[in-house]
Amino acid sequence: SSCNNVVVTNTNITQTAYASQISIYPNPIKDQFTVDLGQACEVVDIVIINALGQIVVREQALNSTTVNLNLAEQASGIYWVQIRLNDSELSTFKVLKK
Repeated sequence: SSCNNVVVTNTNITQTAYASQISIYPNPIKDQFTVDLGQACEVVDIVIINALGQIVVREQALNSTTVNLNLAEQASGIYWVQIRLNDSELSTFKVLKK
């Protein structure tokens, strides 16, 4: 797979090298949003965590370039989207639900 497991550490924040290729849109979100991985990946694990630290969505996609997610049932606020490609390190992104 072209998803590499290279880790870049900077200012006490560890992000995988592929994090710069990932985009999440729209952000802020209303109900549904898309995670664009920037490349096809064999296994994509996505966890969405609310401000209380509770997992509200857990999704796995196989052989995907984009993953569509839905927060329609969740309250407005800040959520953290944790993305793990091919069992590599986590990358975390913040999204705002209106």
